[in-house]
Amino acid sequence: MDRTVIAYVIYLAVSIGLTVWVARTLSRNGRAPCRPRGISGA
Repeated sequence: MDRTVIAYVIYLAVSIGLTVWVARTLSRNGRAPCRPRGISGA
């Protein structure tokens, strides 16, 4: 594989991992920005 392809695969894996981690952290703290207003955090 070309180095550019390897760099993109690593970047993709890291960005997906960070996105999932941030979403879980925000969800645990009740600050998920995509949650509809009518639904409680319970």
